[in-house]
Amino acid sequence: MMLDQCSSSDESEDYLVLDLTQISKEKALKTWLVYHGISGKQLAKRLGVSPSTVTRLLKGTQPIGRVRDKLLRLGLPKELLAYECQEDIAE
Repeated sequence: MMLDQCSSSDESEDYLVLDLTQISKEKALKTWLVYHGISGKQLAKRLGVSPSTVTRLLKGTQPIGRVRDKLLRLGLPKELLAYECQEDIAE
């Protein structure tokens, strides 16, 4: 995973930018959740699905279709939802 340190004109506002395109979608999604302090159980509750469904979503074996809008409303970058599994294509 690539980390770039950026600084603004005010040196006290240094921050890190994570380039999640350099890792797998599963790791990128998990990294995003950890960064935002959201556990799998919390995500399941917010999405109205079971924790096992969240696990399958993260692994890419569960179609994202029905929960895509909810994930985007949570702030998940659409680029992290760009992959499809066979069931998504069939919808």
